Amino acid sequence: MEAVIKLNIEELSAEFVNNLKKLFPGKNVEIKVEEEMDTTDYILSNPAYANELSERIRSIEDNTATLITVKPEDLL
Repeated sequence: MEAVIKLNIEELSAEFVNNLKKLFPGKNVEIKVEEEMDTTDYILSNPAYANELSERIRSIEDNTATLITVKPEDLL
């Protein structure tokens, strides 16, 4: 059985651990701590991606970017 439980660190308590023990008695469990990062933070965390984003924004502002306009009904 696999369960994904997402919660804020402030919600982590002894009661949570006890409930986890009741949910999976006698089993081995793996707890993975993962900090959620939004897309912009992810892009900006990588210098190459951040540079690419800056260049693309600059090309749009300078009207040198090649933009494609699509009508919603053309997507169907």
